[in-house]
Amino acid sequence: ELTHYPNWRMTLSEKENLAAKTDYFHRFFADYIRFCMDWPAEFSERVATATARYFEFFRPMERAGNTTPHCFGTFVFLKK
Repeated sequence: ELTHYPNWRMTLSEKENLAAKTDYFHRFFADYIRFCMDWPAEFSERVATATARYFEFFRPMERAGNTTPHCFGTFVFLKK
């Protein structure tokens, strides 16, 4: 059995999983430029702050548990 959790970071609790969905795309973008693109921390923070207002576009999509656009996901396989 395969289950896919788009844009879901597995944590130790359901409460943390749900909290991680708020402002997901903005946090993903900030993490990406800092850690994947290896931009300096101070510059990355300035870019993330400057672009924050543009991520408001995605807020309505976060309702009902959505985290869009999908950037990655977690796949859980369960052998029965």
